[in-house]
Amino acid sequence: MIIAQPAGAPGVAARPRLGVRPDGNAADQQYLEEAAAALGPIMAACEAGAARSPRPDVRVLVREARGVHAAQLSAIADILHAQGRPGPSYVRAREVADLARLTGAALDRALVERLTAHAHASIAAARTELVVGASPSVRMLAERALHAGDRLLAALERISSETDHPSGLGE
Repeated sequence: MIIAQPAGAPGVAARPRLGVRPDGNAADQQYLEEAAAALGPIMAACEAGAARSPRPDVRVLVREARGVHAAQLSAIADILHAQGRPGPSYVRAREVADLARLTGAALDRALVERLTAHAHASIAAARTELVVGASPSVRMLAERALHAGDRLLAALERISSETDHPSGLGE
């Protein structure tokens, strides 16, 4: 279940040059800030799921998703640093407190629901950035996020279709 972007894919390797002024508009800055803010909580949820999910396929998926999200956060940090701005930061404990009470299928359902909601929100934000953003580097980041979200949704659909329960994760 591969959801990561293939190595050597377009737009993956180059790091922004330090000292470069912001090359976009306010929409680009808003996209970077909102994407970074959304990645912290979903990465924390993925870490919790990778350690505690009873289903091997869910554990694999959340580990892969966390890797993709970490790469996205790193790319955002690179762009922000290139603009002379501080990188993103977040507090993890709060984001996974509700997951700490869940076990078994309930935990898996919560993880799948959270990943699905994040993927839909990420895709919507990326589409908006592609329409109104001006920065080539931020638009490239948004395009990669759009494709990563599509791959994540496809993987989540495969997991959900593997059981008979309507939610895809049994009771």
